[in-house]
Amino acid sequence: MSRIAILSDAHLLIQAERFRDENYRSPRGEISLKNFTKVVSQVIAEKPEAVILAGDMFDEREKGG
Repeated sequence: MSRIAILSDAHLLIQAERFRDENYRSPRGEISLKNFTKVVSQVIAEKPEAVILAGDMFDEREKGG
């Protein structure tokens, strides 16, 4: 049986939302990044054969780049 992990709706750019300084992380952004890091560690520990990244991985940015 194949083991597949599916991650979705990470919203990884929420930390940059409405801030001009991309090095600044809002408290909400810190939580988002911490939770995503925790989930990735759990996925790695499970050793899936494949990982699917589905939906809303990033938020819109106000400036290009």
